[in-house]
Amino acid sequence: MAYRDEVYWIERDKIAIAALDRTATSIANEFTGPEGSKTVTIFAVKLDSEFHDTDSVSNKIGPTESPNIPSEYHAPLTYSVLAKLYSQNPQTIQVAQYWDEKFHDVINHAKKEANIGRDGAAPKIKPVDY
Repeated sequence: MAYRDEVYWIERDKIAIAALDRTATSIANEFTGPEGSKTVTIFAVKLDSEFHDTDSVSNKIGPTESPNIPSEYHAPLTYSVLAKLYSQNPQTIQVAQYWDEKFHDVINHAKKEANIGRDGAAPKIKPVDY
């Protein structure tokens, strides 16, 4: 089995990329930075900051700020909050179910969208024998 000379690791919310130095003068397991012409593509999930009731708290989203999630998903957050608020009162359970259903409809649509490749096809899983 051939091994690649490039490695990466994640530490303290940062990614490091290195290449194994195979020159005659290098010490065993010595790593250097990758060549400048390398292109790196990272597929990641970004987490947003917490919501807070005032704007004066650092690293939190206040009432006059927008979260980093796409604007098309701002309304579903409201749907979820409405469902939770209406579910606290037994007389408004049906209204809570309505908002919860709207929230889950958007979530299901987002999951379908996330599972479609750039070419519009479903992801292909290659089976591997163990």
